[in-house]
Amino acid sequence: ILAVFPQFVLFSPVLASEHLLAVLVLLGLLAATTDRLKPHLRFGVAGLLVGAAVLTRGDGAVYGLIILGYALFTSRRVNADDSSWPRLARHTAVFSLAALIVVAPWIVRNEIVMGRGTLIGGNSGQVFWYGHNAQQYGFIALSDTPMAGLDERLDEREIQRMAWRLALEYVRENPTSLFESAWRGTSEVFAPGGQNWGVFWATRDTRATGFATRPDLVEIFNVGSGLSRIGAWFLTIVPLLALLNTRAVGRRLLILVAAITGATWLFYSVIFLGIPRYRYLVDVFLSMAAAATIVALYNLSPRLLKPATPSDGGSISGTSHESAESAPS
Repeated sequence: ILAVFPQFVLFSPVLASEHLLAVLVLLGLLAATTDRLKPHLRFGVAGLLVGAAVLTRGDGAVYGLIILGYALFTSRRVNADDSSWPRLARHTAVFSLAALIVVAPWIVRNEIVMGRGTLIGGNSGQVFWYGHNAQQYGFIALSDTPMAGLDERLDEREIQRMAWRLALEYVRENPTSLFESAWRGTSEVFAPGGQNWGVFWATRDTRATGFATRPDLVEIFNVGSGLSRIGAWFLTIVPLLALLNTRAVGRRLLILVAAITGATWLFYSVIFLGIPRYRYLVDVFLSMAAAATIVALYNLSPRLLKPATPSDGGSISGTSHESAESAPS
């Protein structure tokens, strides 16, 4: 499914952080749950990978917490020796220290070069303001915002602080706007009908001002958009069928998919700006859920999806031996 899913195929030539984030999150999850490494080593390796994910995108920290929680949960269920609270605390400490080893140097660098409060990134304030302001929901050129002029001096600290201050003031003065922005963000990130972000970014004319499709790629954009929406509906409907028999599909997998989806919704649709491409990692995990659902349906429906054999008491054509023998000549 991952190899043929239209969004991933069309988005693959785009140099984007989503690709690397997905690889690091999946490797971190694999390292944290494998039984081929000793517990302290697998939590340490997972922490290093999560630290790299955090440097790739800030939301890597949220997904890192999910990986840690899932690994601790499965560790208690699978290995009785790891079920004691002191052991779980040590696993958490190893994981956190490993992640901090990767992230700390960049935090120190930003605090020295950019100023206090920058931490791991310098545009979180802008992304927050894009989702909570009186002008519009979405990206706006800085020249058209109250932060106009600051970008000319490349003063990222001032832009960051001003964006956070303006957005928080707007939310305090208009608390009901949170519901409106959350609804808009949810629609942007999760509505299947609008999911053509892969072909949108792949065919974008980088030489034009704003977001325009290259004239020679319009046909690819139109066909790719249709395929992308079909794929989005597929990843919406098929995993929902897993709810018919969660045990057959795998409850742990479904819990993990729900956690990744919920974290993405909270982080982007509610708190920050939500745009369709931010569901990239969600689609990766939904692809896993879809694959597990298809396998479960196949196993649960042998007479519908598997060829009949003599042991089934019938021929491939569906006529039993008994009825064939009793039929008139």
